[in-house]
Amino acid sequence: AVVSTQSTGADERIEEKDQSNEHLRNNCDELQEKAQQLSSLIKEVESKFVEKSRQYTLLEQEFNKLQDDHRVIAEFCDKKNAKIGELETDLRDLIAENQKLVDENAELTDEGNVKDEKIKELEHRLDAKERLIDELEKAASTMAD
Repeated sequence: AVVSTQSTGADERIEEKDQSNEHLRNNCDELQEKAQQLSSLIKEVESKFVEKSRQYTLLEQEFNKLQDDHRVIAEFCDKKNAKIGELETDLRDLIAENQKLVDENAELTDEGNVKDEKIKELEHRLDAKERLIDELEKAASTMAD
């Protein structure tokens, strides 16, 4: 009877150990499955990270290119604005010079008109003197006859 009790106690311990081992195997299988899922998830995240990193690099390059383009355009605009300023100054100078020429032309036109009037006056006086000479010549020829 003692042997069978010991045998039963040993059998129970063996069964407990078997159950414990089965439980550990199940836990180990679950852990391996979770490790596999985690490994897949890590690979997926790494893949997404690599893609996002590539996209970021492309965006950064594009941003830098846009900054360079902006700088070039700003320099171009600054140069053009400076040139426009110079042209505006030149235009103002030309307008002032043109006004001087208009004023001089008006003065010369006025002087020309005065000279034209003087010429007409002198022509009238010359005509009058020529008529007088003609009359005197006629009178002289009449007297000579």
